[in-house]
Amino acid sequence: MDPFLFKKNTVPERQRIYQADPRPVYLRAPASKLMFGIFLGFFWTGIAGITIGTFNQIRGKK
Repeated sequence: MDPFLFKKNTVPERQRIYQADPRPVYLRAPASKLMFGIFLGFFWTGIAGITIGTFNQIRGKK
């Protein structure tokens, strides 16, 4: 039970490493590039759909 109760606190060390990283906050975490890329894909797909739908409504197509 001792390994669970008397474990070394590594949060301050990991926090220093995380905060010393020069990348933007949203790209620091593991796998954040993948998640951000997926988000951007959905975001720009939505923007394109809204734009195309707006132009189609302006032109009178349904």
